[in-house]
Amino acid sequence: MNHRKKIFLGMAAVIIVASATFIWSNRPTRFQGRTVAEWTRDLAVYHPNDPDSEASQAIAAVGADAVPDLLKLLEKEDAWWVKKANHLLRQQNWTSYSFPTSDPNQATQGFRVLGDRASIAVERLINIFTNNPSEEIRAEAAYCLAAIGSSASNAVDALIASAFNGSPEMANASIVALTSIGARPARVIPVYTNWIGDPWVSLSFSAASGLRSLGTNALDAIPSIVHAATNGASDQLQGLFFAIYAIELIDPETADQLNKELESLRSVIMRDRSNRPESARHFLE
Repeated sequence: MNHRKKIFLGMAAVIIVASATFIWSNRPTRFQGRTVAEWTRDLAVYHPNDPDSEASQAIAAVGADAVPDLLKLLEKEDAWWVKKANHLLRQQNWTSYSFPTSDPNQATQGFRVLGDRASIAVERLINIFTNNPSEEIRAEAAYCLAAIGSSASNAVDALIASAFNGSPEMANASIVALTSIGARPARVIPVYTNWIGDPWVSLSFSAASGLRSLGTNALDAIPSIVHAATNGASDQLQGLFFAIYAIELIDPETADQLNKELESLRSVIMRDRSNRPESARHFLE
């Protein structure tokens, strides 16, 4: 065998080994014959937040080995032809069919099952949260960090920046994560009070829940909480409701005063149905 042939065979062997290693290392993780993606699809569609479901137990059994698959699911984007085909199909009256699309919430469901066992993913999730061009994926990255909890404390700076500078959707996701992580009160109280008077119910509720979770650590901030939730709210009824929810466990006296104001305002709105704001229906029952 001449020298050139030996070199050729050696290079071929290296390529074969490298290809096999790449394929093997990128194989999806399986449990009981199904991939992590298949199990998390069941979680997202049929059993969200159900710890007793077969899908939850399967992800729990895989444990931290599921993290690479979950990160791929989080960042997975649909092929251009899938987006184009679904756009055309939505314009047709004769069919409701569409091609399956990626759902980053599958990753969130998986991280919720794993909790802090997925802490190895924190730095990667921070990178996705900060740099991914898709707001939907960035928001889901925040919810994944929320699922990991206190072990994701390195994400606090990025989450606070997003809460102040991002869209309401990103602010909501960031606040949920900050509350779950348990960031220091001095750092998150300004974030929560900034959004408690927001007209979007989900966001103001997340902010009120964050304040409520702080307990007596938020005692000194009650005047600013009440001011933000009432004077700063575009909907006074909603603002009162969330101010009471935020402080009733730590300052019952102030909460009771606000509740009287709420009942008085509620009576006025119930009498004057013609001027009732649409958002008020959430707080009149």
